[in-house]
Amino acid sequence: MAKILQIILLLFIFGIVAAIPIMLNNASFTGASSLGAGGASTAQLVNGVQEIKIHASTSGYSPSAFTVKKGIPVKLLFSADKYAGCGTQLIIPDFGVNVIASEGQEVPVQFTPNQEGVFAYRCSMNMFKGKMTVVA
Repeated sequence: MAKILQIILLLFIFGIVAAIPIMLNNASFTGASSLGAGGASTAQLVNGVQEIKIHASTSGYSPSAFTVKKGIPVKLLFSADKYAGCGTQLIIPDFGVNVIASEGQEVPVQFTPNQEGVFAYRCSMNMFKGKMTVVA
């Protein structure tokens, strides 16, 4: 019985120690210039290309939803925090997007949405999720 209690105590301590970097990372995030996880955004038109930045943190993708226009190229700039786990990968299956970002890296990917609708984006484990809406 004592061995079981020791194991439980060690697992508890390890869980707290493992969570400290994640908590510190979240505490340093100000969110001042970001919508944060759960927010929605519209792509900005820059030189005829719709640009949108997506960032993965321990909280999820930010923005978790965005809107683009059909028929206009989209330049997606993807970045991720060190502790984003599987969220460091972004997949938009309907448009052949599959990118991975390392900490401090912004990975560009370009595609042209030729159909209207709502399209899911996600990580490889389907834990991080978002929606891209394509309008006329």
